Amino acid sequence: MLQPITSRGNSLLFQQSRYLSKYFWNILATEIRNMNYDILLLGCPEDSYIDPYLVTYSALGEFNIPQCCSFILKSRFVFSTNSWMWQIASYAGIPSWISWKTNKQWVPLHIPEPKPDNLCIDFDDSPTISSVIEFSKKYLT
Repeated sequence: MLQPITSRGNSLLFQQSRYLSKYFWNILATEIRNMNYDILLLGCPEDSYIDPYLVTYSALGEFNIPQCCSFILKSRFVFSTNSWMWQIASYAGIPSWISWKTNKQWVPLHIPEPKPDNLCIDFDDSPTISSVIEFSKKYLT
């Protein structure tokens, strides 16, 4: 499952500085597809950061929160931004890689204790695709 941005996030205005580039997310999606995994895109209708040909199923704006939770709980891995969806996955024990670029002081309030080994919260403003794929392969193989 991918959620690259949350346009209706924690602030009143969309803040591009909270998110990695469209380029990053599209390269990551390409790598996931090259590993023969399907991609479910969740989020709001305006959250379409991924090229449509890379996505197996785009559910942007199609489901309410309980329905989204159901999809998250059936995911094998979650790649997300700083949003509530990764928290559902993390507390359910689903391996997750999260990009968290701003407001890092709030992280301790959102992660399970103790922090699971299968959760990577990446504070890097420019993470490498290879580091994300390396982390995910530990749990996808």
